[in-house]
Amino acid sequence: MKAMVSAIALAVVFVAVPVSAAPVLTEVNANLLNSPFTFSVQGVAFTLSAVDSFSAPLVVSNDTGGAISSVFGAPSSFFVNRGTVQFGPGVFGNYTSFLSPTSVNFSNGDNYLGIRSTVGANDFYGFVYTTNNVLKGYGFETMANTTITATTVLAAVPEPATWAMMLIGFGMIGATARYRRRNTTAAFA
Repeated sequence: MKAMVSAIALAVVFVAVPVSAAPVLTEVNANLLNSPFTFSVQGVAFTLSAVDSFSAPLVVSNDTGGAISSVFGAPSSFFVNRGTVQFGPGVFGNYTSFLSPTSVNFSNGDNYLGIRSTVGANDFYGFVYTTNNVLKGYGFETMANTTITATTVLAAVPEPATWAMMLIGFGMIGATARYRRRNTTAAFA
């Protein structure tokens, strides 16, 4: 019983410690020629679709409060093979809102497209990862005004509450095993 109380106390301490937010990464693998794909970041929707074009297959739009990386007022993507690509304050500051579907020039091949959701005075940055007309996935930072590094490896990141639940579970399993071992020894003695 003492071990179980210790495990629960440890889990409570772990939950009470503030943890910095992590990017949310989602794998999609949707062919945008078949149908548009819409996702939401902090309540702002982004829609991606595709047209049968060699140099500009990707088409994007966003709700009010959203913006997409741009150069000279047109949506702009960044080739994956150019190394580390980051989106956020002070890294790449050109974002434009595209309320109607707009083609992204030179979006053939593997590309990142920066996205930004503005909620009140806070900006939430993210990225979209595409290969020609296929949406591979997207990611966004859950902490406001924080830079995100785009990645082709999209994996789920457990929330801090999930880690806490796992620790509590492991602690309870250990306490139960210890309790059973002690009671089994006492029964045979």
